[in-house]
Amino acid sequence: MTKEELSVAKAQSASAFGRSVVDGSSFTMEYTTWGGMKAAVLNFRLGCVPQVDKLTGKCHDSQAQLMNETKIPTSATSRPLSTGTALPSVMMGVRCGGGSTRSAVWGRCMRSCMLVFLMVLPLIVGGHAHATDATQRNEIRNGTDSAVLGTKGDGVAAPPSPRRLTEECPSTCHDYDCDYWVEANSEYTCAVMESTYNCDCSGCSMCNDDESGDAHKCLFTLNMVDSYGDGWDGAKWTWTEDSTNSDADTGTLDNGASGTAPLCGVGCYTLSVGVGDYPSEVSWTIVKDDTGREEASGGAGESATVCSTAQPSPLPTTSPPTTTASPTREGVNTFSELKKAITTGSNAQINVVDNIVFDEAITISAAVNLTIRSSVGAVLIGGDIGAVDGGLFHIKDASDVTFTGLGFKNGSASNYGGCLFVTGSSNIEVEDADFVECIAGEYGGGMALYDSSSAIVSGTSYTNCSASGGGGMFLYDSSSATVSDTSYTNCSADYRGGGMALFSSSSATVSDTSYTSCSAGEYGGGMALYDSSATVSGTSYTSCSAGKRGGGMYLYDSSATVSGTSYTSCSADWGGGMYLSESSSATVSGTSYTSCSANEGGGVVLESSSVTVSDTSYTSCSADNSGGGMALYDSSSAIVSGTSYTSCSAGSFGGGMALVSSSSATVSDTSYTNCSAGEFGGGMYLYLSTATLIDLAAQDNHDSLGGPDIHNDGGSFTCATSCTVGQYGDCQDEAYTSDALYKCYVNCGGCHDCPAGTSNDEVGSTTNSSCQACPTGFASTSSGATSCTSCEAGRFATDDGPDYIVVTKATDCSACPAGSHQPTATSVYCAPCDAGKSSNGTAGAAACTTCPAGTASSTGSATCTPCAPGYHQPAQGSDTCIPCAAGYFTGAGATECQPCSAGTVSATGAAACTLCDAGKSSAAASDACAMCPAGRASSAGASACDDCETGA
Repeated sequence: MTKEELSVAKAQSASAFGRSVVDGSSFTMEYTTWGGMKAAVLNFRLGCVPQVDKLTGKCHDSQAQLMNETKIPTSATSRPLSTGTALPSVMMGVRCGGGSTRSAVWGRCMRSCMLVFLMVLPLIVGGHAHATDATQRNEIRNGTDSAVLGTKGDGVAAPPSPRRLTEECPSTCHDYDCDYWVEANSEYTCAVMESTYNCDCSGCSMCNDDESGDAHKCLFTLNMVDSYGDGWDGAKWTWTEDSTNSDADTGTLDNGASGTAPLCGVGCYTLSVGVGDYPSEVSWTIVKDDTGREEASGGAGESATVCSTAQPSPLPTTSPPTTTASPTREGVNTFSELKKAITTGSNAQINVVDNIVFDEAITISAAVNLTIRSSVGAVLIGGDIGAVDGGLFHIKDASDVTFTGLGFKNGSASNYGGCLFVTGSSNIEVEDADFVECIAGEYGGGMALYDSSSAIVSGTSYTNCSASGGGGMFLYDSSSATVSDTSYTNCSADYRGGGMALFSSSSATVSDTSYTSCSAGEYGGGMALYDSSATVSGTSYTSCSAGKRGGGMYLYDSSATVSGTSYTSCSADWGGGMYLSESSSATVSGTSYTSCSANEGGGVVLESSSVTVSDTSYTSCSADNSGGGMALYDSSSAIVSGTSYTSCSAGSFGGGMALVSSSSATVSDTSYTNCSAGEFGGGMYLYLSTATLIDLAAQDNHDSLGGPDIHNDGGSFTCATSCTVGQYGDCQDEAYTSDALYKCYVNCGGCHDCPAGTSNDEVGSTTNSSCQACPTGFASTSSGATSCTSCEAGRFATDDGPDYIVVTKATDCSACPAGSHQPTATSVYCAPCDAGKSSNGTAGAAACTTCPAGTASSTGSATCTPCAPGYHQPAQGSDTCIPCAAGYFTGAGATECQPCSAGTVSATGAAACTLCDAGKSSAAASDACAMCPAGRASSAGASACDDCETGA
């Protein structure tokens, strides 16, 4: 190794470890091959140990320790550890005293220490790797070298600078140029090297403001924190140069609770942090290296921009989450460790890595955001440890606790909560957990919630858990639970609620959950509700049973909404699938009851309660006595639609449904097929009860009488269709009923509109006989009429035929033709106008109008005709006009005649007067011209003759 190469090794080790090897030390180097790269193993025996300057390698005698509290991996001497810089990769240990190596902390050993490390050092020969035999050894003592790693053309050793950006950068900074030192260690800047170390950095690219140099200046540090302590779980950070919008670097916190990364580049850059799988655990800060000042902070899904120029760094684009640092306890595997970790209180994160047997129950009080989890599925095991409430955990005083990935087994409490007892308005979340053989003497084998507490349970199982009430879960006093994707298997209760029990205004929302082989000694094999409510969807109750009521579900003064759920092979004395009593109510949709059985009500029983059922099926359900599918007692009521009862049976009454003691049902669009009863009512049985049956389908039902679909015993029922007013049902079949007073049409083929000329104002009509013909003087102009319309005065009822022959079923109210009228409504004809009257030329006249003077009309005239010229009519309402007398005349429409003027004459009925010829004359109003006497003469139109002149 040449002097230059030795200096390189010293300087690079100084940059890597924060100290430098001092002059006078001795080295032993062994060459080997690692990962296809030549490497050198150097043994440094330190001749002095005072602190050294990073850049110059000179000792400062006033300092007495080589390095203070620097952590070294335990496998430090076994393999190389690569770094992301141009420095040699280093693994090291410290041999102290007689040569033993301590790998935890170095710098504690004093003058007798020997530092051993493996350095991956590329061997440079003219810019190319130099193949050196792996067995070659070179000893270098007191600065004397005997091996040359590489040479330039002039034989001088070439420093292993990561890059030389320009040949103008002088190598005057302790054997190397400033570009080398800036790139090798971000703490160095050209200004520092020139002012502090007397270096000449002129012409060096790293000291210019060009883009390539700025990219390697690391002026900020990213501090990454994960509150859970297992890394960022997929959340990655990206360092983007704003001016080019290009990513300069990216990374993540692979594991652990914290880590750092350098952020390099000059100018403005934006740090963006992804969301990952657990965003609430992620937080970060950006610190400026030279000032130590925090420039920005944030969490998952947030970003911030910082600048290395004088402009201030803006805040993150969104406000960072306000979180409290969470104490994390990893690797808990004993009861004492678990109990101690829980006492850390708020925000504790505890990972249980092995099964733990409890010595006593643990009380959690007023804890905030406490998480107890297991990354390996550890099981918390109880036993006979004398717990009264909460066999494993008693959670109280408004605590907030999450359990994830854990098993709970053999928890036992003499009172409440075999494994968990939650009270005092506390909240718990249980995820991906298993409760096995948890037992409570009173309530809540798996868990019990009291005093307005709440639970969110998902992906969890309860197996072989038991209690007096609520074998799996028990809720009391306004507590609530949201349960999803969970199973209750073989859970049992001595009294009520084998899988789950809710009391005293509690509530539960249950989805995609199964209750299998759960049982109760008395009430609610799967679930029991007392003065409580539940919403159940996508859930199954299979082979659940109760000694008395409600094999699948029991409601007492409670309410439930059930959808998309199945009850299969459930059984009880009353209500194999479901039982409701004491004014309970349920809405059931899209649900199936299959092979459920009971003494009363194989599928469902109601006592003084109500249910609304839609799109549901009852198949092969059976009752020893009454109501194979459903039984209603004591003023209960049911609204059933879109439902089927198939192959259901009863030993006595009502194979499909039984209504007893003032109960009632409205059943629509529902079918009863192949249902049977040992005595009466294969499809339905009514005892002192009522039923309204709409669009009923019945087929192959039978009882002891040979097949009545419906048996009525002191009650009443009606059968109808869903047809609205103006329609009728196309029903062909009649149900077989036990009572001749009641005719019930079934298997109807749909609804049709009543034809025009008829109407129907009733709903549920079963045949076209319900369409009534319009009476005389009434009409319906289109199909589907709910009533017929009265024809008005001036109109008449007709079927648009030419004659007045229609009496009923009129399809139109036509207007009376012109020249006729009808003064009254509801008529079927019109009368002609009398002589001297008319309809004024229009149709639809309620009355005819009297003709005025100067006009006349005949019978049935549409209009009054003006008198012709030479005729007149001085009176109104005349049927004729009077001719003018001779010597008189008139024009058309005259009420009187005018006399002819002197010199003119007219005959009778003249429209105008005529001039008298010459030699004639006439007086006014004359009917003839008179000849002039002898000696007299006149011109034409003369009123008198004149004497002739003498001699004429």
